[in-house]
Amino acid sequence: MKGSIKSRIATLLVGYTFDQVMTKSYTYGVVPMLMIRYGIWEGTLLNLAISFFLCLTTIRLYDWAKKDWLGIEMLKGIREGQGGGLFQSLLSWALRRGDWAMMLVLSIFKDAFVCTVWMRKGAYEYKGMDRRDWSIFTVTLFLSTLWESAWVSFAVLTARKIWASI
Repeated sequence: MKGSIKSRIATLLVGYTFDQVMTKSYTYGVVPMLMIRYGIWEGTLLNLAISFFLCLTTIRLYDWAKKDWLGIEMLKGIREGQGGGLFQSLLSWALRRGDWAMMLVLSIFKDAFVCTVWMRKGAYEYKGMDRRDWSIFTVTLFLSTLWESAWVSFAVLTARKIWASI
């Protein structure tokens, strides 16, 4: 972990706030409007295109800034055995046991940016994307976008049925 503890906490708070505002605004504001305006299939395709642009731009900005906004690099450092102590050793052992399972779980709860950065080899490297990273980005982009589109479409259809019955 680099920098003073106050600086690190400030970076995490700003990064987490930025991530939450961006992802929540998009998920609860833009995606429902896409589904309402364009329907499920076209809305999903537009969601995929917009998500591709947003996640790729965020990865590029993340690498350019070389700042661990969300604590991902810190967790990756623990996963890859950086640091000492019994707790960090046990956590490292557990985190190394299933990146692909973690990718599937992350795709449900997070976007392709978080999934791709988490799955990259090395911590604090901010090295851009290699062939493996592009594969992970593509798979997680499809998984996360399809999941998000499915549940938002369900919510929109449910809201329409309720509204129609009033």
